[in-house]
Amino acid sequence: MELDFKPGKFALDRNTLETVVVKDVKDDQIEVISMLGIEGRWVDKKDYNLFKRKNGKWNLEGPPINISDEVVKQLDNQKKNTNISERFK
Repeated sequence: MELDFKPGKFALDRNTLETVVVKDVKDDQIEVISMLGIEGRWVDKKDYNLFKRKNGKWNLEGPPINISDEVVKQLDNQKKNTNISERFK
């Protein structure tokens, strides 16, 4: 399934569940910016799904995301144990 990545669209990282904004698209890569607008980086399209607004609701487009509860807990623990100023570096 080929997703239609365009600048200004919202995307979801399939590994970390981080929501980002697409800034630029080139071949099989996209440049994404975090929701805080702090950093821009080039990543592979295959690692992201798209958020799309349909009928007043946000829907995800792309392959299903299979992340275990254990991985989600690890991500939460990592955020809880990190000083807030460290997260934004």
